[in-house]
Amino acid sequence: MAARVELSSYNSGAHFDFDGLIARVEKVVANQDDGRIGYTGVDSVLNGIGLGNSSAEGKTLAAALLNLIMAAAYRRSAELAEAANQSSASGQQVVSVQRKFDASMKLTDQVVDTMELPINIDEILFAANREWDHALYLGEKFGWQHDLITVHELSEPDCDSCNIRMYPVGSYYMCGICGDICRSR
Repeated sequence: MAARVELSSYNSGAHFDFDGLIARVEKVVANQDDGRIGYTGVDSVLNGIGLGNSSAEGKTLAAALLNLIMAAAYRRSAELAEAANQSSASGQQVVSVQRKFDASMKLTDQVVDTMELPINIDEILFAANREWDHALYLGEKFGWQHDLITVHELSEPDCDSCNIRMYPVGSYYMCGICGDICRSR
């Protein structure tokens, strides 16, 4: 089951706490065996700064945030491989991660320079580039703890106590194990 990263908890208007997001991703990756990271709250972030999720600006900002999550996850995975004295990555593994890096950079570089966003996307992209640089540097030496890291949107939240998917009850979500209630997606 994917661990959850709630993006809206790192947004406060025109400032996005990407260092806090990176710290959360590090924690998730260190505690995951399968490399699956689920996220929620991208719509809340976009709506909070006045962007629609179907607008070019909204799509670009969402892509930049997901790029940062992926980069931080691969960097942390490489650090875990280094700590475990894992041998170097296979050529195929390095090529796979390099392709993800290349694709993520093309996606954001195409449109960022022409947009005016109410949030400093340059800081997010700078942090993502820094994370990718470290991920590739360490990964080439030690490999990655997780062969594949995936980042996907969760439609329902996971319970913080039990780490299982919550189910909708009216406008709330409820854990079927411990009964915790979550008011947001």
